[in-house]
Amino acid sequence: MSDEETELAEALVGSAKSAPKRGPRLCGTVAAAFAIAVVLLVLVSAVLIRRNNDTRMSRNADVKKYERVDNEVLHDPETLVFVAYGQSNADCCGEPGYTVKHPTKVLQYYDGNVYQMKEPMLNAVCDGGCIWSRLGDILVDKQPSRRVVFATAAVPGVAIRYLLPNTAVGQEFEAMLKALPTATVLFQQGETDAALQTDPDDYAAMLHDIVRVAAAVATEGGETRVGVGTRHGTNLVPYEPVAAVQRQYANGPDLDTLGTEFRWQGSFPHFNRRGLQEAAQRWALQIDVVNK
Repeated sequence: MSDEETELAEALVGSAKSAPKRGPRLCGTVAAAFAIAVVLLVLVSAVLIRRNNDTRMSRNADVKKYERVDNEVLHDPETLVFVAYGQSNADCCGEPGYTVKHPTKVLQYYDGNVYQMKEPMLNAVCDGGCIWSRLGDILVDKQPSRRVVFATAAVPGVAIRYLLPNTAVGQEFEAMLKALPTATVLFQQGETDAALQTDPDDYAAMLHDIVRVAAAVATEGGETRVGVGTRHGTNLVPYEPVAAVQRQYANGPDLDTLGTEFRWQGSFPHFNRRGLQEAAQRWALQIDVVNK
């Protein structure tokens, strides 16, 4: 949800709440203006709710472009399973152009089936590059006998409140974890809340809620690993209050340390190819065999 949309919605709500209430004596002009404000409020609210809750319509579902793999891989004890959650840097909004080195071992899960990994990922909103294809290759390089499966439930541009368990996005995330009970969650989010300057106590409570539900659902899996990421805007300014909350988990990489040379020009705060590789290396150092 953009700042302009938020301001418009709040302005309409304020107009509706502050409209004069004079009972039967309310003049026609004021009544008409009030009615128009209410109609606009309903329309804008409907658009915002749809944008933030009905995200599946805009996700990549073109399975014909991807090679199917036997689902039995999910039951192999050597297989590592991860679900990426958060916003754009957990999606495929980075610079495109990466080819997976181990296509038979770096895989992705979508809608009940397993496929070879290829960018953009299935269920991604953006159609660019991602951290996870590279992370898979790094993990297989470290242990060639393993296979790695990724799924993404991320939504670019959203504040953490739209990822909570009681939202449509949160319910989609929970359904994915139920289908992948051995998964470890890789949480990469924070840029939008940095821009909004979300209260750190509120952010901490919402992040705790997400982690709690993930642990309750993915009962056979690993923990939720929280990456640090708050750089936002054209100047890539970090927001320490939210970053400090993320660092308290101490189990994910600090991607705020990756400055402009790692970012895709014209698409801040997304990563260029160098940044995606560096982010994947840092995730690999943090996780490796968390599913064992």
